[in-house]
Amino acid sequence: MGAVSAIYARKQIEHAVALPDKAPLYELVGLTPETAQDPAVMVPIGAYLELMETVAASEWPDVQFHMKTSASMRCDEFGLFGLAFKTAPTIQQGLQRVCQYIRLHNQVSEFTAEQQGNRYMWAMKGPEAERLGLALSHEAALATTLTLCREATGREIYPQHVQFRHTRDGLLGPLVEHFGQTPQFGAESDAMFFCVDQLAQPSVVGDVAIWE
Repeated sequence: MGAVSAIYARKQIEHAVALPDKAPLYELVGLTPETAQDPAVMVPIGAYLELMETVAASEWPDVQFHMKTSASMRCDEFGLFGLAFKTAPTIQQGLQRVCQYIRLHNQVSEFTAEQQGNRYMWAMKGPEAERLGLALSHEAALATTLTLCREATGREIYPQHVQFRHTRDGLLGPLVEHFGQTPQFGAESDAMFFCVDQLAQPSVVGDVAIWE
């Protein structure tokens, strides 16, 4: 089924505040605090989803850890991949690079970026969220992209609309706070929609030479 970068597992473990003993969580995904520092190390998706569900159970029904994790992400933590995003002249160009190179850190899902009239769609194509871990993972993936956009521009960017294919129980306050709205569930795709002008904003450290 693929694998995801250890960076995602490490950050989820760090934000598992209801589980102070982290050793079993690292063991669950086959990592140590040391190996989890390398974004090139990959974690099997099955183990990662079990980690997500274990942490979620410790917080249920007010699941917050995955949104806290997403909000804490920084471009520099992704190595050259993050540098390519941060130095893109505009956010739209940065998202185009993510589409090209996401497999370096996520071998499970693909992303597409498409302009639709006066709005821009950022969509994720991944497996159906038939378990809670996948639903939380999909939510975190879009939330992380939004965080990196905010870092790159230095602005509190909010999408016009957020939607997910899955439905789930539990409180949604953390999602509303992060996205600035209540996402639509049971939609036809996992996606965020932005005004085109939002994504035409220049990156704070955009550098055409580095980006090229």
